[in-house]
Parts: sequence; structure tokens; C-alpha cells
Amino acid sequence: MRLFTVIKITFIFIASLISGQALAHTDHVLGEGLAHYLYHGISAVIVLLVLANVIGWWRGKFLKQK
Repeated sequence: MRLFTVIKITFIFIASLISGQALAHTDHVLGEGLAHYLYHGISAVIVLLVLANVIGWWRGKFLKQK
């Protein structure tokens, strides 16, 4: 049951991140300019942090099994 919850939360996070990226484009709310680039930059940093966390978790789990 816990794995299902993690998968569900991960899916919701990724879906909101992708839909949030659409808001940063010129035909939407932020337009062109500093806010647009900040939004993309912050989103990219969040994705990198999540990936680093997942890789660390996976490596720890893999090493623990050995």
C-alpha cells in the first residue's frame, strides 16, 4: 500500500510540474522576461533535486541488499 502512495504522489508531482511549465510560456500568465526564466530555472532545480534524492535512495537500497 505504501508503494502505491509513493507512486501516486510522484505522478501528481510530475503532472503538476509539466502543467506548471506550460504556464511559463508567452501565451500564458508569465509572458516573456525574468519571471519566465525564473520559473523554468526553479522548476529545473526542483527536478534535479528530486532526481538526486531518488538516485541516493536507490543506491542506498541497492547497497543494503548486498
